Amino acid sequence: MFGNGNGTKGNLISLNLDPDVWEWKWNKGKSFSVKSFYNIILQNHKDNNNSMEMSSHLFLECPVSLQVWQALIGHLARANSILTAQDVKAFLLNWPGLNSRGFGEIIWDILPFSTLWVIWKCRNQAIFNEELFIVAKIVREIKCTVWAWMDVDGNYKNRKKDHTIAELFSNWEGLIQDQW
Repeated sequence: MFGNGNGTKGNLISLNLDPDVWEWKWNKGKSFSVKSFYNIILQNHKDNNNSMEMSSHLFLECPVSLQVWQALIGHLARANSILTAQDVKAFLLNWPGLNSRGFGEIIWDILPFSTLWVIWKCRNQAIFNEELFIVAKIVREIKCTVWAWMDVDGNYKNRKKDHTIAELFSNWEGLIQDQW
């Protein structure tokens, strides 16, 4: 504790030597949750930091996110137009269909959700665990998440049975084709 400089102990200041910690703002329990993710991207939740602007930046405009999107859909002629939404909610609502059939079509349906989810998780790993954003690692996790999430829908799971996850790594551009 420090005094006021004149020998008295008025206006005492106490120093806290505990380490600084990051906390969740949108979750009262200060813990990571899927709900906190959805609150940011789907609800018009605004605070002093304008979280709508933050979510658009994080998921659609951040240089790392743009590199991730480029790795996933950059080979498509309309890739840049897909990423021009004013906010994440509009982005999801306007996610276009893929002019393709088969396995690539179901990957495409899941892709925007798995990409946003993995970017969110990697952002949190960077903030809370000081991990680095490595685009190749993020893209790999997105492909694994797409693969895993196919099991949630019975139709997707059935269409997945004749394929392997290796196809997502070895033939991504062949699977995600925007042509009839």
